[in-house]
Amino acid sequence: KGSQTGNPTSGNCGGCGRERCGKTTINFLKEEAANLEVIRKLAARYSKSPAYLGFEIANEVSSSVDSLATMSFYQKAYNIIRRHSEDALIVIFATFNPSTFPFPNFQNVVEDVHIYFGMGFGHPTLDQQVNKHHASKTVSGLLWPVFVGEWSLGASGQRTSSMSRADSEQFFADFARMQLQVWETYTTGWFYWSYKTAYANSTWNFRDMCEGGWLPGCTPSLSYASTEWWREPSCAFAYLDGRCPPAPVNVGAALTASSLLAVVGLAVAGVAVSVLQPELAGKLRARASDSLGAAASAASEAWARLRAAVPVVADRTTAAARSLHARARTWLERSSAGGPRSPDSPSAGLASEKVGLTA
Repeated sequence: KGSQTGNPTSGNCGGCGRERCGKTTINFLKEEAANLEVIRKLAARYSKSPAYLGFEIANEVSSSVDSLATMSFYQKAYNIIRRHSEDALIVIFATFNPSTFPFPNFQNVVEDVHIYFGMGFGHPTLDQQVNKHHASKTVSGLLWPVFVGEWSLGASGQRTSSMSRADSEQFFADFARMQLQVWETYTTGWFYWSYKTAYANSTWNFRDMCEGGWLPGCTPSLSYASTEWWREPSCAFAYLDGRCPPAPVNVGAALTASSLLAVVGLAVAGVAVSVLQPELAGKLRARASDSLGAAASAASEAWARLRAAVPVVADRTTAAARSLHARARTWLERSSAGGPRSPDSPSAGLASEKVGLTA
């Protein structure tokens, strides 16, 4: 009650400039008792709801009011909200930068900032890296966590109407990704203003911008990063600069798995040659040969990737692996003739070694 902004959006008819509504007034502090009672009733009614995230005390407070009286109002409102919820998020608008005021007991509070390029925030440039630096500097320099309570793809000051269709679409796509990257990297969260407007294809219309693919959630071309931000690296939120690269191939694991597969095949064939009937031994040798072929195929792909990443290591690994493969193949060929191998034979030594490894 009494309006904190003097604008029609705060319920002040005088903000419309219509004479019948009277003058614009900013008297919310004079109506403190009534406003605190409204806060109490709302907190009591909704604080137990599973949909209740938090409470913003006053939106876009005018800088023309008394700053100390405003901070006193915030303290009283905070105490009321906390009586009904110990962990609700309490949001306070950025006027007078309340994060610098020495409140004695504030916890789980965030500062609400509204950022519109070209509307008190500087005109956007065609260079999104410049825009990103400007935005990130603004939201990362506050003492409290920051909540971007309003933003949009409105690019006031940038004459996108004179661009070609392709250039305009690319600008807005990058402009959106730039802001998403900053808000999700440096702030607690954000709200787009607004969800839907009376006229279509407006940069203030989240629904249309989403369905057009410039904002995430509506098309396969752009999706949100994980909400479990504490599990994610910062690159997961790099909408503009490119998300995290694919996980590197674990060449060591691939080689190990391939080697183990070959070892198992060789061990089975070695035991079969030594103690089983020739017919069964032949079948097992055939299986070992197939396993060795599959292992060699898998390892070849891993070697190719390793060679591209680390040539010197790859060369040495390739030489060692080829030597192992050659020895295994020689042993299989000799064992196919049947009968146990001499303990002095290199192939028998290989088989004994592999059997020992798998015991």
